Amino acid sequence: FIRTLASDLGEMEDLPEEIALLISRWACKSSITAGRRLTEEEMATLVDDLRHAEAGFACPHGRPTIVAIALEDIEKLFGRR
Repeated sequence: FIRTLASDLGEMEDLPEEIALLISRWACKSSITAGRRLTEEEMATLVDDLRHAEAGFACPHGRPTIVAIALEDIEKLFGRR
């Protein structure tokens, strides 16, 4: 059922929001978790996928996937300012 639904998502414009949210949460559960080590290739793919994602700034639960840190803040962390 899920495979069929996933393959038809591009054609379904009236997908109920609850179903879309449920599917996105399932996807989030199987995503990369804290502590998992990634290869350089996996990291590059992840960043590229986020750049092209429609809403890549947060996961379905609202947790940020991209965070901006000012150069000044990084310098403070390393005692450079």
